[in-house]
Amino acid sequence: MATLLDAVLTFFVVWLMSKSLFINDGDVLAASFISAIAIAVGEWLFHKYLDRHVFDEKHAHSRIE
Repeated sequence: MATLLDAVLTFFVVWLMSKSLFINDGDVLAASFISAIAIAVGEWLFHKYLDRHVFDEKHAHSRIE
C-alpha cells in the first residue's frame, strides 16, 4: 500500500515541479510516469531487502524451538 501511494505522490510531485520549471510541456507526463514507476520498483526492492537481511532477528525471535 505504501509503495502504491509513494508512486502516486512521486508522479504528482514530478509533474507539478516539471510544469512549473519547464516551458516546454512535451514529455512531462511521460517523465512523471516513468519516475513514479522507477521509485515504486526501487522502494519495493529496498523493503524486500530490509525484510530479508536487516530485520532478520524479528523472524528468529518469533520461532519456537
